[in-house]
Amino acid sequence: CVLATTVGAVEWLGVAQTDTFFYHAWPRDQFHTSIPSSRKDDLLTFRVTQAGYPDPPPWLRCRPTSPRFPLSCYGHIPPQHNNNLSLEILACNRRTFEISRHEVQFRVVRSNASLPHRLEVFLPRLSIRNVARGAAFPPRTSRRPSLLSTLHHAWGARPPSALQLLDAATPRDRGKRIPPGGTGNEGVFVVFGSPRPFPPSIVGAAVVGMTGCPLRPPPADKALRAAHFAVDWCSLRLFTKSQGEGSPTSIEMRDGGDWPGGGVWGEEFHPPSPAPQTSRLVDFIVTVATAGVVALLLALLLAHVMCCRRQGRQTRDLTTAASVLARQSKVRQAATELRALSWKRGKNDQQSNKFIERPLDIRSSFGLPPVYDPHAQNTLQPC
Repeated sequence: CVLATTVGAVEWLGVAQTDTFFYHAWPRDQFHTSIPSSRKDDLLTFRVTQAGYPDPPPWLRCRPTSPRFPLSCYGHIPPQHNNNLSLEILACNRRTFEISRHEVQFRVVRSNASLPHRLEVFLPRLSIRNVARGAAFPPRTSRRPSLLSTLHHAWGARPPSALQLLDAATPRDRGKRIPPGGTGNEGVFVVFGSPRPFPPSIVGAAVVGMTGCPLRPPPADKALRAAHFAVDWCSLRLFTKSQGEGSPTSIEMRDGGDWPGGGVWGEEFHPPSPAPQTSRLVDFIVTVATAGVVALLLALLLAHVMCCRRQGRQTRDLTTAASVLARQSKVRQAATELRALSWKRGKNDQQSNKFIERPLDIRSSFGLPPVYDPHAQNTLQPC
């Protein structure tokens, strides 16, 4: 895609806060208008990088959900990222192979909100686009209870800004693959944060999800069952984020109360002790000796079959009747005489240059030398 390149204007998105969920979508018409020969039905492929770098920031994920949908970039802005960010978007027209270059800038400031208690759950029938547009979290004017309002009610977080959406990721972003359902979406892992501790209803839903995941029972709390869309409560995960001064962010699993641990192990993981050192010399000697003995026995058996049990000519003659030996001797003599006669007829034919029928030897009929020369030796030769 290097036939033609056009440079678009610099776009300023505004200000974003750290430790929050970032999402922005660019419509395809914006890139089509920057390419003069592009049409609306042309397919576009995108490449998003950080200005001056070959790759995008580690926390940013950019991919079009389909060839017809807009380009969307999303991710969780880490707390240590508190400077200006410039992105470079390259849009390539797959029909004309023209490139349009766009530059996007926005500023990242540090967030003052402290949300240590966090909840993660999987929504199987939604996508990042639905979550960002508010399909999973409808406004207060809607009569349908959303997951955010449900968690507000169960958590008791007041004011509403105390419970915020911090991150959203697809199974592909986490190295998983979940077949899409009837809606065609793989699902979304969403993370919420709150300054208040976990309420008993949410902790109880996590305990039920850990103990009865094969049955997938709904949570006991009615407020958690009020969501108008499917929620995989078996994937409910609670954790606490603790951040010390001058120390990197760490994630500690909640452990206490009626919840026996928060991780896969159910308790603090203790690595196994190192295995004692053992000598493998005896095992090596036994293995080599066993293979050597078996090979020696097979060699002796083969030698016995090849040498001791082989039948020689003298042994064969001793076990054969005299009449049979006499008949075999006469057959060999007749064959020798026929070969000698054939050789003489062929020799005379070469001297006289005349055609003589030689039914006794086929090789001499084709001008080939005889196989056996009777003048070579006078002893009887086998057939």
